[in-house]
Amino acid sequence: MKLSAAEIEEVVREVLLRIGASPQTKTVENENKTLLEIGDRVVATTHLLEIAEHATVRIPASSIVTPAARDLAAERQIHLERASKIDLATSSRWIHEVGHFADKVTQLAAEEFKTAAPQKSVTTELAIKNLVVQLRDRKAGRGVLLTPDVDYAICLANRSSSVRAIGWDQPVRLKRAMADLAANLLVVDPRQTATSALLGGIRLFFSASQFDPPSPLNQNSPGII
Repeated sequence: MKLSAAEIEEVVREVLLRIGASPQTKTVENENKTLLEIGDRVVATTHLLEIAEHATVRIPASSIVTPAARDLAAERQIHLERASKIDLATSSRWIHEVGHFADKVTQLAAEEFKTAAPQKSVTTELAIKNLVVQLRDRKAGRGVLLTPDVDYAICLANRSSSVRAIGWDQPVRLKRAMADLAANLLVVDPRQTATSALLGGIRLFFSASQFDPPSPLNQNSPGII
């Protein structure tokens, strides 16, 4: 027998009542935003009823979201962000988004490419600041930045000796840049690229062989100017 969304929600509510569980949320502060966290393995409408519209809520990677809760989140524009099982400190792949232009893409990419939990910043400057630190500390790391300010982001990122940022518009160009520059940051405008093409570009970027940067771009090389 196939249950409707309302029936599933009623079953979940009844189970929570019987085991004496109540929705648990906590607030997490960081430099970019305030996050709400739900630690329960099943996320139902009861978890979301008191959460303000447009909020970002982090849930465990393995949590089950009921259909009714998913509909409520969409209706109230509540972003459910799954926590990654991979920690930022140990990951060598990162995806960073500026604004909310590509929430779906960042989540799909994080799941497919086993990156750390997608990061968000309100400005391109903050995103670059975070990525520069990550790329500086992990020599073999690679990051993807989704922002509408592509040229600005590339220019700003490449001021750091540990970053070799590139844009992308076609697979051939991306492969050549990876081989010639040993690029470690890919910057893309998600508004100008279809989801399938964007995921394909990220796939090429993360799967490309690891190259040593050419001498003039080596972090320890003296400047040429």
